[in-house]
Amino acid sequence: RGIGARLLETAIHRTRIAGATQLVLGTSTQLKAANLLYRKYGFRKLSAKPKWATPYARETIYMRLNLSP
Repeated sequence: RGIGARLLETAIHRTRIAGATQLVLGTSTQLKAANLLYRKYGFRKLSAKPKWATPYARETIYMRLNLSP
């Protein structure tokens, strides 16, 4: 596994420990390898931009991972 996978696993683990039921991220469609990694770990594309989304122009898609058992 690469460092990206290890970082993502750690983020998911810590989010679960904190009691969250979901993990949401914003990313760019241009980051092909990152998006494949996110999908591999179960993230799915949101159909709409979240209300909390940042004005960061490169955030072109948003993904969510459900953490509920």
